[in-house]
Amino acid sequence: MASVWSSASRILRGNLGVLILSSGIWNVASGLANPYFSLYVLALGGSYFEVGLTSAIGNFFMILPLILAGSLTDIIGRKKIVVYLGFLLSFVYIIFSQAPSWEFLLLGQSLNNLISGFRSPAFSSLVADSTEPDDRVLAIALQQRIPQAMRLLSPILGGYFIDQLGILTAMRWFYIITFFACIATHLIRHIYLKETFTPEDRDLIDGLKSTLTEIKELSSRVSRQALFLIIVNAILHLALMTSSSYWVIYATDDVVGLTASEWGLITIVQDIVMILFTIVFSLAADKYGKFRFVLASLLLTPITIALFPFSSTFTEILLLRAAFSLFISMRTAAFSAMFIDYSPQAFRGRLNAFQSFASRPMIIAGSLLGGHIYQNLSKSAPFFITATVMVWVGIAFFLLIKEPKIKE
Repeated sequence: MASVWSSASRILRGNLGVLILSSGIWNVASGLANPYFSLYVLALGGSYFEVGLTSAIGNFFMILPLILAGSLTDIIGRKKIVVYLGFLLSFVYIIFSQAPSWEFLLLGQSLNNLISGFRSPAFSSLVADSTEPDDRVLAIALQQRIPQAMRLLSPILGGYFIDQLGILTAMRWFYIITFFACIATHLIRHIYLKETFTPEDRDLIDGLKSTLTEIKELSSRVSRQALFLIIVNAILHLALMTSSSYWVIYATDDVVGLTASEWGLITIVQDIVMILFTIVFSLAADKYGKFRFVLASLLLTPITIALFPFSSTFTEILLLRAAFSLFISMRTAAFSAMFIDYSPQAFRGRLNAFQSFASRPMIIAGSLLGGHIYQNLSKSAPFFITATVMVWVGIAFFLLIKEPKIKE
């Protein structure tokens, strides 16, 4: 236990500590609105399909930047991209707060994903560069879950104010608060973050011209295991996005009839389970290997998803979502750490961009498919599709992926 605390304190003293604190501030604010975004789309006149369309179109605008973002990350440097684009991203929340119709949410999501497409590989590379191989799963778990713990009360506060003020008034205030939190987050990062990678001595234009060639070359310069993980991750996104926008709709206004406050309480319980067990499983994965925990997650999570349409009470949904979070917590940090283990530092920016790029078409397809099925065919079918595809992803993971022997 002493060694765990020693590792954790060392991790938190560096860049990861800065990222965790600043992300926590941002999460406290964004956690007020994020669980209820689908309801906001409906309140502004959108349909069930347009909930999925908003996600799909937004993710479409992430594709082009991801083609360029990996090289930008390795040429310009991680910190500059994370900080400056973070400031720019904050103004998207003004669009969300003032949206007169659901189409403006479409605009906001498009700009959000356009900026995030340039930013996310740099952020992922900054996190990866700030970890050590021997305690990488623990480091990633802390980076993922401490900010989540900081926003623990946000969903139930958001639900309470939605019940009291109405969805439109409450969500507009939530996004104004998030605007200021995002500004504060990136001021902290500008002051305290340290660059982790000496940028390549390449002209920016020449670097961008060579990007497409380098994407082709990645397959020969990195391990097949990294490429397999990218494929598995992409298909997993297809599965999850088919139903992800519809959990809150199904549970609240549409079928079960929970209040926003009750959904907020369920979200808090999910977060508590996720926070506690991600840390527990990360310690075990660092000691016993990551493969078995990712595999168990991929095979157990679908059970909770398939059972969700059969739930009809607050207690049933609470228990299912808690179990869902428990099984997800086996995978999140371990999967990310496996990908880093197979990613040479010099190529991390491009590999992170390529992983995100490969997932975008699947996210778009899943969002559109889920919206069409939920609106026109069956409200329970998206959850059954998600569960079925996840089982096949688990089988593919078992057949294709091996435990990393050498960690980059």
